[in-house]
Amino acid sequence: MTEIKSSVPHDVRMHGFTRRQTVQQAIAWLDAQLRTLDAERVPLRAAAGRVLAAAVVSEIDVPGFDRATMDG
Repeated sequence: MTEIKSSVPHDVRMHGFTRRQTVQQAIAWLDAQLRTLDAERVPLRAAAGRVLAAAVVSEIDVPGFDRATMDG
């Protein structure tokens, strides 16, 4: 019998990886692929599940007096 070669690449799913990498190599690869997204303004109602681009800091203390009986 003659073996027929397929032009379809071999499916490696569920057969492990072709080569292994260290954690440091994987993190370095991810760092090279990722980039910070640009900030955008959205209405408050559309902001659920999003990440803030900058910290939100109040200009005043609310309440304006010490409320807790102890810190921490």
